[in-house]
Amino acid sequence: MRRLIRNRWIGRFPAAVLLTLLAAGLLLAGGQSPVPAEGDRSRQEPNSENSAEGDNVGDELEAIRKEIAEIRATLERLEQAVTADKGASEFSPVMIRIETEAGEPLSGFDVKMYSLEGRHIEASDVSGADGAGLTRQLPYGDYRISISHPSGWTMSMKNQTVEPGKSFEKVVRAPDPSGRATVAIRSSIDRSRFEGLRFGERRHYRSGYSAYSVSHSPEPGQEDAGRYYMPFDSFPTVSDGIGEVAVQLEVSVEQEIEQPDGDAQTWYWRPPEELRFPRILLAIDDRVTGISDYDGGSAEAAETARYFRRQDEDDRESSSRRYKVGYLKINSEQKHPADEVALPIVPGTVTVAVESFLGKPDDAVLQSLEHEGPFEQPIWLRANLDGSSEWIPKVLNLDGWERGTSISFHARQVSEVADGETVEIAVESP
Repeated sequence: MRRLIRNRWIGRFPAAVLLTLLAAGLLLAGGQSPVPAEGDRSRQEPNSENSAEGDNVGDELEAIRKEIAEIRATLERLEQAVTADKGASEFSPVMIRIETEAGEPLSGFDVKMYSLEGRHIEASDVSGADGAGLTRQLPYGDYRISISHPSGWTMSMKNQTVEPGKSFEKVVRAPDPSGRATVAIRSSIDRSRFEGLRFGERRHYRSGYSAYSVSHSPEPGQEDAGRYYMPFDSFPTVSDGIGEVAVQLEVSVEQEIEQPDGDAQTWYWRPPEELRFPRILLAIDDRVTGISDYDGGSAEAAETARYFRRQDEDDRESSSRRYKVGYLKINSEQKHPADEVALPIVPGTVTVAVESFLGKPDDAVLQSLEHEGPFEQPIWLRANLDGSSEWIPKVLNLDGWERGTSISFHARQVSEVADGETVEIAVESP
């Protein structure tokens, strides 16, 4: 046992492990006492050899106990040293400063740091006149930095490492929150250009699953009647069941700013609530309507519905599939429409994206979906198209627009706008 308890082993094991091993050694030493029990002495024959051996074992035990006491004292000193060192190195000074691209301090930015290691560690503060946004002592580890401003600017940096015992200092360059700009959007949409386009999302639900897939609306001149349990030839068009048509638009602004380390950081603008910035825009005929909120849903068509007609039972693809029609709930009367809408934004890279084409169903179409009860607000049907669809250039004049390459957007126009400037966007048919 003496060979196991050496000073050179102390540095290889945590204090808690060594204490456990030592406690086990003591128990073993106590449990293997060479002294017989009182009741057994009568059965032991006096033997000088046994007596000498007992004396040797007793000396050995006493020496082990002394060595254990010395090691215990050494471990206590080591634990005290480790505790003191841990307290000094586990927390490191952190300082984050916010400034303009010209190096001027920026105040009013909310700065937060979150641990990325599963620990509940979060620190936050607001930058002052000197630009200092966060000055704390934080445990070492990996963090995410999140910075925002009441004007709407926000950004996030992941994998920011605070090292043990080392200062973490970071200067972040941000947009000037006082900047102002304008985007003006006008509409001139020809409803007849949508002739033949089928409106309504045909959703395929597998039995037992809430997820669904959506089929693309047929391309110009194409149909898929008879291929599906709910064929597209029963979906409404502008000449049969659709009244108004609209182009759904979304506006976003961002700035890419070079940081002191040479990396580019993207800042995103999220319009503040008090600005009442519309969530989406609808370009309808020769007017633009701002929509602050909308929602979606789906419904099964009635058995005897004229629209979204279902095939006979024998022609269904599979009893394990369910088909519904997806729709949008939009109150387009929330804001007064105008032939042009001017929206207050901030300077930066402005993107106006065409997200989808919508059609407003008439009463006959609604009756096909309202067998479970009437809708509480106006319903619009989306034509589900890919970014490469032939319908897009047929409906929109794409001069100055970039075509979409997927279902994320149909087309977009990207412009750089400086402080005090106005960018004009025209959404019109060919």
